[in-house]
Amino acid sequence: MPDWFRRILVIAASAVSAIAIATAVIASAATQTGRPRFLVRVEPGNWVTLLDPTTGATRRIYHSEAAAITGLSIAPRQDRLTFIEVFASGDPRKALPHEFIIIDSTGKLVSRIQRDVRTYTWCGDDCIAYIVGENYEGGLGFIPHGVFRLDLRGGTETAIELVPPPYALTWVPLDTSLYFKGFSRWNGASVVRYGLLNRSLSPTSYKDFRFSPSGRHYIERPDEGWDTTRVYETATNHRVSLPESPILGEPGGWVFGHGDYLLFGRRLPPLHVTPGEGIRRGVPGPVEYRIYDVSARRVVRKLPGEVAAWAAPRGFLPIVVEGRVVVLSKP
Repeated sequence: MPDWFRRILVIAASAVSAIAIATAVIASAATQTGRPRFLVRVEPGNWVTLLDPTTGATRRIYHSEAAAITGLSIAPRQDRLTFIEVFASGDPRKALPHEFIIIDSTGKLVSRIQRDVRTYTWCGDDCIAYIVGENYEGGLGFIPHGVFRLDLRGGTETAIELVPPPYALTWVPLDTSLYFKGFSRWNGASVVRYGLLNRSLSPTSYKDFRFSPSGRHYIERPDEGWDTTRVYETATNHRVSLPESPILGEPGGWVFGHGDYLLFGRRLPPLHVTPGEGIRRGVPGPVEYRIYDVSARRVVRKLPGEVAAWAAPRGFLPIVVEGRVVVLSKP
């Protein structure tokens, strides 16, 4: 993953067979129009802060006493926020369990789940799935112990029996399924699908599970054997050739709630200093962004500003233009 993409809070964003997901016409819950109610980020001092994208006004709504907050995201209905509070014991060998927090848009605590939640995803308006595990110095930073689904309407937690437990998960609204990825292979598959409607597990032939909103393509992140993001056709598992251009830079992830739009970013030299001075001072240059349509195989837009460090609801892309945050929902 390129360095410019690591610092951005991106809310990214099949059917039973690969052909089905590639041709599905189900309305995706990821598709958004208009403007989000708010954006959110964690500010210094562990304050969860909202931004009104219409007025530009910010509002602090929640203060955490934890050592850090990770995984901040907005519910599909934009009525709740979720994140993980990381507590420090002072002894890395005795790390305290993480706590999973749900608050409403005023900052009122809705639920505190005292499990060692390491990663999670929304899987519907009132559905959250998460992986629990214990602290481990090295690798992922934790050892996965299990995966669970939480129904917020009734407060019911259900274990998803997957052995060995996965280390990563995602929700694909297009086929109302969860996808899991692990180090070990399940019946020859490294990615498995869990249908939320029939609660059944099935192996897939996919190499990763970062599907585009249309479901026609998916991303495989760099591994030990290569150092760049790869894109595949979902229906065939064939790799898609991306332009190897110094102008585009490196692909970061899918944007918007429709289509197959991939965000590219290219780090420019620092402004007002020579490249050598910028390196010596540790001053990063600005990032230039372009949106590439994988289906059309062409660049469709150069962004007029940088991607904003605010989390947005699925399907929206916040950017900073002349000091003001602007939210895009299409190229």
